[in-house]
Amino acid sequence: MAGETSKVQKSSSLPLEGRVAIVTGASGGIGKAIASHLQSLGARVAKADLLVSEINTSGTSPQPQAIAVRADISDPYQVKLLFDRTEQEFCSKIHILVNCAGVMDPKYPALANTSVEDWDKTFNVNTRGAFLCSKEAANRLARGGGGRIILISTSIVGGLFPGYGAYAASKAAVETMAKIMAKELKGSGITVNCVAPGSVATELFFAGKTEETVKRLVDTCPLGRLGQPEDVRKIVGFLAGDDGEWINGQIIRANGGSVFNVYKCSVLIDMYATLGKLSNAQGILRRFTQDDIVSWTAMVAGYVQHDMFAEALKTFGEMQNGGIQSDNIGFSTAISACAGKKKLKFINGNSTCPADAPTMKVGLQVINLSEFYGSQNNAARIFELKREIAAAG
Repeated sequence: MAGETSKVQKSSSLPLEGRVAIVTGASGGIGKAIASHLQSLGARVAKADLLVSEINTSGTSPQPQAIAVRADISDPYQVKLLFDRTEQEFCSKIHILVNCAGVMDPKYPALANTSVEDWDKTFNVNTRGAFLCSKEAANRLARGGGGRIILISTSIVGGLFPGYGAYAASKAAVETMAKIMAKELKGSGITVNCVAPGSVATELFFAGKTEETVKRLVDTCPLGRLGQPEDVRKIVGFLAGDDGEWINGQIIRANGGSVFNVYKCSVLIDMYATLGKLSNAQGILRRFTQDDIVSWTAMVAGYVQHDMFAEALKTFGEMQNGGIQSDNIGFSTAISACAGKKKLKFINGNSTCPADAPTMKVGLQVINLSEFYGSQNNAARIFELKREIAAAG
């Protein structure tokens, strides 16, 4: 085997020449693209079997450029055999691990509807598999430079979209593990990073999605398209080479700028509403944050701010009808809209009013929002009416 502590020499045209890589999940999609790309950069690759004959016949070296190793990465024994076989076939230490194997439930259930079996399956492959492969790699990759552990995560961890609970949780665990392992491997010359793609046109992505859903996801991307496996493979190729050595313990979200989390969306809604760009604010609300109380409240407040009281009340009613329980601020904002419309009876003291609603915090909020429509006396009267409504409920 090659010396464990010596960095492999390589040409500028083939930056991974002389290095050995394992790519899991290489039978299709992103994994297939990564395996092919690493081989084109000079690496010898152990991967799933669908690309092996293609890669072996495309090279000029008499030595095999790729091998097929079937392995269930959730099984520690099979993971060990994967590393053993790779070392034996290539007569070399392994330099690079890219863990791309992953599963996702195409039913996109809410967490409350996720079966234990589906949860366990997701974590067995996505989290346990990444752990076992990373653990083996941490103990067996070449030291002294060129050692790379690259774990494929997902930008959904940053987006927190409903329906992806198990999948996002399983990948969030992988990201945390990568950051910690990068520190634990101090002095080894091995780097550990995650690449977290957004929406990429693969079989895994399209499974269970309607054309409308796909279009909506495309619309979220500032570049106006889905990602392609080639977009991700180039990032992995860079991290795998010497030029990527200074990147360590990082999560690289490769999504074309398309992922927003709920907090950022609510901030954007508030910003657009304040600027009077209410159609932009509504667009974000409808696409990304229909279950987020803060976003709905920001939308109602935006309408109130621009004297669009009817729209404010309509939005508040839609929020309530959708089962989103208003908080104190949302409730007081709606009261301010009622004040502007002179329809205080719109709020009828039912479940829209929390039991502890008549608080000083809410009172101050109502007064502040109501000053725009009248005097302090009027604002105070609105708060008193709110107290009566709450008591009647």
